[in-house]
Amino acid sequence: MNILVFAEVRDGKLKRPSLEALSEAVRLAKTLGSKVGVALVGEGIRGVAETLGKHGASAVYVVESPRLRLYASEAYAKAVVEAQKKLGAGAVFMAATALGRDLAGG
Repeated sequence: MNILVFAEVRDGKLKRPSLEALSEAVRLAKTLGSKVGVALVGEGIRGVAETLGKHGASAVYVVESPRLRLYASEAYAKAVVEAQKKLGAGAVFMAATALGRDLAGG
């Protein structure tokens, strides 16, 4: 079972809880023998992709657009779902931040 992690970026910086979610996904993936991908959504975020690879992501799905500069749940959800399909992920991890809880629907 592959795992997708949604990585939250604010002001061009990766949020620490996203790295914690990635770390947990990598730990679990090792026991399952699966891959970990990351959905990275927003504007001006490409520079963060390398950091995610250094923390164990085997793939980073970047959806970058000026229209994604501000959080919009429908647009972000669509991007995450597309990344989930590309990876074939059976689970999606999100940090329990306000944005993460909104995006996850809980």
